[in-house]
Amino acid sequence: MKDIIIYGSGSIGRLTEQIIHDINQYEKKWNIVGFIDDNDNLHKQKIANHTVLGGIEVLQKFDSISIVIAIGNTKSRLKLYELLKNDYTIDFPILIHPSAIIPQRVGIEKGTIIYPGVIIDVDVKIGRFNILNKLVTIGHDTKVGGFCILSPGVKIGGNVIIEDGVEMGINSCTIQNLRIGAWSIIGAGGAVINEISPYTVNVGVPTKSIKNRLQE
Repeated sequence: MKDIIIYGSGSIGRLTEQIIHDINQYEKKWNIVGFIDDNDNLHKQKIANHTVLGGIEVLQKFDSISIVIAIGNTKSRLKLYELLKNDYTIDFPILIHPSAIIPQRVGIEKGTIIYPGVIIDVDVKIGRFNILNKLVTIGHDTKVGGFCILSPGVKIGGNVIIEDGVEMGINSCTIQNLRIGAWSIIGAGGAVINEISPYTVNVGVPTKSIKNRLQE
């Protein structure tokens, strides 16, 4: 079994712990060393049967370690990766729940977490450090960039391009053959039928842009 640390002890961290547990039921692959969290108040606490070891400084104690970044905020996930990416002792594995349905012609890059019940069609490309939550479905030939979060029940049509940093709310969906611009947000239940501009917040059925995020 290979040692792994979960960076982030919130809800995504706890769900990631469960995914690792479920993976180990099929194949004894991972030994969870504990959590890391930037919140000092959580250090040494027990969460999901594992200890919060401390903050980022804990990583200095390991000659080599696998880390899963279990943080919901897309920009925070990118910022943390930028801090760690040049450390050759750190590995960022892909975690896929055993119940996910993923054909052989699907590419998935490092750091991505795939939750229970996810279904991906053929010839899909999934970039790095994405979170695909429960019951997400992704249509054929779709390309998902990096550092996105697709919330529970998201439905993506075929041949869609989702650029980096996109956040899609619970039960939102798209039709086929469109592009969702980088670092945009689709609100819960939103139905995307037209191209989405980068750095915008979009809600409704069909979605309409209500805010620009460039100043965030």
